[in-house]
Amino acid sequence: ARLALERAERDYRNVQGLFADSVATLEQMEDAELQLRNARNQLEAAQTGLAYSEKNQTVADFNLKYSSITAPANGTILMKLAEVNELVGPGTPVFLFGSKEKAQVIRVSITDKDVIHVKLGDRATVEFDAYPGETFPAEVREIASMADPYTNTYEVELEIDPAGKILLSGFIGSVRIRTSGSESLIRIPVDALVKADGHSGEVFVVRAGRAELVNIEIHSLGSDRLLLRSGLQPGDEVIVKGGGYLEAKDSVLVGKPK
Repeated sequence: ARLALERAERDYRNVQGLFADSVATLEQMEDAELQLRNARNQLEAAQTGLAYSEKNQTVADFNLKYSSITAPANGTILMKLAEVNELVGPGTPVFLFGSKEKAQVIRVSITDKDVIHVKLGDRATVEFDAYPGETFPAEVREIASMADPYTNTYEVELEIDPAGKILLSGFIGSVRIRTSGSESLIRIPVDALVKADGHSGEVFVVRAGRAELVNIEIHSLGSDRLLLRSGLQPGDEVIVKGGGYLEAKDSVLVGKPK
């Protein structure tokens, strides 16, 4: 298009000179002007098309960047969740991937009676059905602060030292945790909680026939009970129902259970 414009401009100048010398006709002059305008329009159209193509290329490069699937580490594809040419939405998983580089962990669920004795850093041993008679050292890395609402158990995550063995996702094993010492905790009904903010809360207790508001430190929360680190002592009478209607120093009459 640019070469055509240069040729049209050259022809127009030639015809213009000839027309000035009365050699070229008016029709030839007008035809040269028309050819020049057409060449300019074609160049503008070509430039517009080029800009549009470059924009499309930028969009295509951007989409290509986010359409490639790259493994986050060395590992194995455990399951293919989508087929070739299948249309999937954003965020839809297409592979189940098992890493061989990241820390390998095992998760176990334990009861509230056991979770109070487990601490971060506690050592453990793990046995897998795939390696009968062998044990693998492990360490507690994470302890759930809330019970599972369906099983009422607490999930504990342990990091395993594979000791050169291949541990695949889905292996079933048994775990023995060696606790570093027990922690004395108080268990109360969750209905006794008047106010809570993170691991802090407030409950009413009965002392000398009156309601007293006590600050507590919450260790963990179950579906129907709380485990407390501090704030109450064994034998404290905790007000379970009606605490929301009480004020500090209100008189309280403790009823006998029916």
